[in-house]
Amino acid sequence: MGNNKLVIKLKRAWIITWEWNNDSASIVDKIAGIIDYRRGRKRIIDLVEFLYNLKISDISELADYAKNRKNIPYKANVDFNNQITCGHHPYLYARQVKNIEVFVDSHSKIETISWETFPTQEPTDSCPQKNSDTEKEEFKRIIIGPLSFDYMWDRKNGKIKEQYLKR
Repeated sequence: MGNNKLVIKLKRAWIITWEWNNDSASIVDKIAGIIDYRRGRKRIIDLVEFLYNLKISDISELADYAKNRKNIPYKANVDFNNQITCGHHPYLYARQVKNIEVFVDSHSKIETISWETFPTQEPTDSCPQKNSDTEKEEFKRIIIGPLSFDYMWDRKNGKIKEQYLKR
């Protein structure tokens, strides 16, 4: 980590990531967004639904969703821990996290973001029970400009596209 320079540090934020079950739905950049933690849940739900439907819809479908929200095919779900998901393989996952740090390696041009999750709980008959502890997560990307929502999987050839293979 000798060439890593801390670019920004946040105490708390909403992180929105693309999640998938296998490579056939992998997205180039796992991060879809980082939003001020003070934004309300309703605003984050609207944003997650918009981002997901923007990825999968054509213009006429987007216009139809704008005309009538009931026409949105993938609506966000919110769980007991205020974590938001939207879509299906890949899907978007939004949650509040803490201790966010973004580093840039000046030599390799690799950007790294790391964060810690909050412990989760599950409902029980008497009171919420702890379900998981705080976990540290990170994502690395080669700095090539703005985030990409492109698929890494080449459906025609049934493999990851050449430009995304590690060399």
